[in-house]
Amino acid sequence: MGKGWAFCFTFLVGGYGDYLSNIIGLHNPSETYGCSFGDGTCPYDGPPDPPSPLLPDFEEKLLATVNGSQRCLNIFRRDYRAAKSYGLRRGDTFKPLTNFCSRTGGHPSGELTDFSGKPSESNRQPRVIFAILLHTEAPTAISLASQLLDRRTGLNSTVVFHVDASAEASTHQRIYEYCTRFPKVAVKIQPSIDVEWGRLSFIDAQLAAMELAVEMWGEAWDSLVFLSGSDTVLAPLSKFGPFFKKQNGKTHLRINSVSDDIWTLMLNDMVTVCDTFSASLGWRGGKTRPQSHGITRAYLEKNGGKLKMGNVQSFMSREFVMYVLNMHHQTHQGWENLSGLRDVLRFTQSADEVVFPTLFANSPLCHQRAKLAHPREFFLYFWPANPAKTGESSLNLQGKSCRRTNFSNPSWFCGLSPLWIGDGDITRVSMYRDTLFVRKADFAHSPRVLKKIQKWIRKPSSRPPPPKIQREFFFRFKTTIIGGRSSCLTVLNDNPVQFQWRNTGCNEEGSLLTVSCTSAVRWKSCPRHKGSGKAKKKSKRSSSRKKKSNSPNKNKKRSKTSAKRNQVASTPCATAQHPNETLCTVRPVRYPKVCLSSRYVEYAVGVDVGFTGCDSYMESQIWRFVSCSSLQLAAAVSDRSYGSGPGEGLCVARSRDGDALTLERCQDVELARSGYHLGSLNRDIIDLKNRIVVTEPVC
Repeated sequence: MGKGWAFCFTFLVGGYGDYLSNIIGLHNPSETYGCSFGDGTCPYDGPPDPPSPLLPDFEEKLLATVNGSQRCLNIFRRDYRAAKSYGLRRGDTFKPLTNFCSRTGGHPSGELTDFSGKPSESNRQPRVIFAILLHTEAPTAISLASQLLDRRTGLNSTVVFHVDASAEASTHQRIYEYCTRFPKVAVKIQPSIDVEWGRLSFIDAQLAAMELAVEMWGEAWDSLVFLSGSDTVLAPLSKFGPFFKKQNGKTHLRINSVSDDIWTLMLNDMVTVCDTFSASLGWRGGKTRPQSHGITRAYLEKNGGKLKMGNVQSFMSREFVMYVLNMHHQTHQGWENLSGLRDVLRFTQSADEVVFPTLFANSPLCHQRAKLAHPREFFLYFWPANPAKTGESSLNLQGKSCRRTNFSNPSWFCGLSPLWIGDGDITRVSMYRDTLFVRKADFAHSPRVLKKIQKWIRKPSSRPPPPKIQREFFFRFKTTIIGGRSSCLTVLNDNPVQFQWRNTGCNEEGSLLTVSCTSAVRWKSCPRHKGSGKAKKKSKRSSSRKKKSNSPNKNKKRSKTSAKRNQVASTPCATAQHPNETLCTVRPVRYPKVCLSSRYVEYAVGVDVGFTGCDSYMESQIWRFVSCSSLQLAAAVSDRSYGSGPGEGLCVARSRDGDALTLERCQDVELARSGYHLGSLNRDIIDLKNRIVVTEPVC
């Protein structure tokens, strides 16, 4: 057993005081890392700054920011002093990245220590280690671990816990007690690391989990999966075995696209974080914007290396973990990539999302990427709108405002985290039937959701059925312009997707739309099909009378009913048993693989809406009928920001350029639709009246 690691049950020896001192020890390697690996000195151009007290105004801002937290105040003071000298280093003193990714894939023989190279047996269970990093969510983490250790997963599983050093003693104790109950499959990392979101301390906790996995289980595992205490299982347990068997020990880090401008801001705005507080400590070089002291993506990539950003929701192969640890211990030629990243990312926001994606992209294992059936097969989460991008800074995001205090005013940065799953999201998450995990949920914020999901896990038949196309529900998007002429939004092709407003569209097949919903919807004025609901019961009662009837008007009645179904309904109201919980995708009847979608995930007034290929992540493509003739966006972020009831939320209207649709506030749409007192309305509402879109039923 290596230094610093211990099974939880070893703490049973000794008194309770010794136990607490053991499990809540503080260890923060990030504080000791300086400009080069393990070195605390930083070269810069100019004489060193003499020690000086903090500026009074800065001290006042800090006190206001941390809301009385002495721990955070100490962290901010320490980082402020360190950043003053660190920020004066010239950009060319940082190490560019080196690329070890081969064009042919794989890795040269002998580069990885402790890897046997033996092919895995095809008939054995995948061996997976789940590393759960938590701060306060002990009950949720324990529930998650119990599900992952369930035999129904088809996995040979073990669980590693890391509890933040700043967590309450009770949290440490609950995890410790769980480990003592299952000592062969549950281990707690010792000592605990003081982790802050977005910082290198998160990388330290991940490295600790890697070290423990290798020291305890050697090569007897395939994948290391990183989870948080606010994650929960979403898919049926039977999905896990086939999923990890298909990945065959590959790595998933979900590389994201980041523009050069954002990289420049990230690399040069020095940020510090503590709990939910964050602060910018200024730009490199002490300028208002990075200049001669600045670092660019181009500089870090000048030797052929690639700077990447991904997600912390990841799983890594044993091979990649060994590669990282070899670099960590400087036994591999790529170790300078890791030390160089630690140096340049010391005060970088979201550093935890940069290190491992960059190391993987520049490693000999770069081609061994996991292949998911769709981007949300592994993880589901809902990210709040960024007020810095949408301009909706006054919106209520359920506490998810820009978590920052600016001392250099970088308007680009808005430190947000995923939304907590709430009661109103039960139907939403049920739509993702084959997604393994969902975030964020715990027993404090999401008790009803967790109870419902756990019931689905225990009894898969209790899970709601997937959305079904409503065979009796058809409509068109229609507008009427000045002069009384009407036009309908018409989909012309699906490869590539093309659509436009056409004066002749209301008579074209491409304008006819239907829905796929989580529960039944129907048009209020359309006759119900005989095979559904009450009509079905009625037909059974009167079947004998119908057989006896030979009325000469029988054929006339049938022809009238048939003609009526091809007519436009007189009252355009869609009804559902629970309108707010009935979520739908909208698609053309002629092109069922095309869906109505908002263009951006920053849902806000003015965002374009049109047709595109149906996506596995449905947030931009789910809608609800909450009032007559209006279609409301049902994305989680839109609901949090604008509401989800009648007269709330974002509804579709014709875009100002007339080419597509756009999102507008539903209350403004209803006001413009009413047409009353136009003289008292502002110009935007009057303009919106000319862009009203009617969801015109077709029976």
